[in-house]
Amino acid sequence: MQKEVDAIDDDNRRVFSEDAQIAITVDEWSSKNASCSLLAITGHALGGDFSERINVVLDCAPLEEDSHTSELVESKILESLSRLGIAKERVSFMIADGASVMVKTASDLGIQYIHCCAHVINLSVAAALNLPMCAHVLKKVKHVVSKLNKSGKLKKMFRRFLNEENLPNVVPMNDAPTRWSSTYFMLCDFLAAMPVVERLLSTCDMLPFEDGEIRILKAMRVFLQPFQAMTNQVCYQTSCCSMFIPVGKLLIAKTEENLAAARSEGLQWREIVGDEWRETADHFLACKSNTLDSADSDDESYERSSTSKGSDMWSLITTQSTTSTPSRSSQMQQEDLQMELQQYTIHLNRGDARPSPDADPVQWWRSHKTQFPLLASSAAEYLVAPCTSVDSERLFSTAGIIYGNKRRGRLTAKHARLFLMINANSNKETSRSCKAWTQKEVLRYGCNYESNAAHSTSEESYSDDSEELEEEDPYVFDTQ
Repeated sequence: MQKEVDAIDDDNRRVFSEDAQIAITVDEWSSKNASCSLLAITGHALGGDFSERINVVLDCAPLEEDSHTSELVESKILESLSRLGIAKERVSFMIADGASVMVKTASDLGIQYIHCCAHVINLSVAAALNLPMCAHVLKKVKHVVSKLNKSGKLKKMFRRFLNEENLPNVVPMNDAPTRWSSTYFMLCDFLAAMPVVERLLSTCDMLPFEDGEIRILKAMRVFLQPFQAMTNQVCYQTSCCSMFIPVGKLLIAKTEENLAAARSEGLQWREIVGDEWRETADHFLACKSNTLDSADSDDESYERSSTSKGSDMWSLITTQSTTSTPSRSSQMQQEDLQMELQQYTIHLNRGDARPSPDADPVQWWRSHKTQFPLLASSAAEYLVAPCTSVDSERLFSTAGIIYGNKRRGRLTAKHARLFLMINANSNKETSRSCKAWTQKEVLRYGCNYESNAAHSTSEESYSDDSEELEEEDPYVFDTQ
């Protein structure tokens, strides 16, 4: 196994020996039935020619120490980079969850830190689901679903009722405490089978759901649907950090829209939910370097920078200049850049030239790099950074399978690393390209539930119109 991993390292050395922008994602995992912790590190490279972004697993480093400090994580990252001949200065971004250890690690390494967008979405949804109005009705749903899945007799009865009602043979599953999306899927299945649920509750002499509770569940489904759609969107393998702020703005706008619809029907969502969702806006809009949080972030400095004619913005995408007085060539370059940026804006405003919502930004820049050479020269530095750390996280799905077997509880972290590195490399051509829905999930959860229907007080049918499956997803947007 060690020889196979050495061969993988040789391939990675050749990949990252080329002149290209580099970003890394980092995530930590600890087993439940074994004293083992692992640190996944993935590498992403993109050259100036805008060929396909390369995504590989750099390492799965064992963390044998009891305390996983930022110094330990930093040393493991540096060790992995050094082994593959990657200079720390070549790494532009580090994407990880919001743990303070990861934030400090990136700061100590001098690498710009990006908070995993999927994790930010998870924080906002988790806060909303803990609100009293949501928590009360969700607790009731979970009680019914738990009782249903624990009893073979009830499950058999439930399936029979589904068949009699001509509904899909889908039994709601228990949700996972750490995965809000599982709560959303449980909610969708529960509402889709509501006529059967009512029959089951009546047969078992259990308290039925009141009309107000059902309306709240439907409203929750409407609120959560764009969050689920955007989670899938940002987890595509081709997604990049340019999606971060657009995703936040879209979610805030959709939440405001749904709040207005809910309030008009008497569900005071704005007072209860509004503040909780607004608190996460700073997470979306604070996607910037840790260095910007230092002394330059005081009010006077901010005011000076905001009143300038964008010179600081241009300096982000032009060559660095240490001279106090800009040279004539530098001024000409900034003027050329401003002209090119205006042309770029005009180009995107043309309906036929704007890329499609599902277009790959790397592929788009590959086709337009000669048309906008100045912008393209710096675009790769930002497009190389994924929007999430899902590439590191999904490696641990295999780790959970390995350590989930009690017979492997004595497997050492060293050998677990070899297993995971070999498995990740052998499956890289056939593994899923994203964390988005499968076709089966699209058919089950892909309907666009309208706000007005969810908050309507009139008598409604619990079945969903299958024709809605053909509609375009309103939450897909242009990321260029």
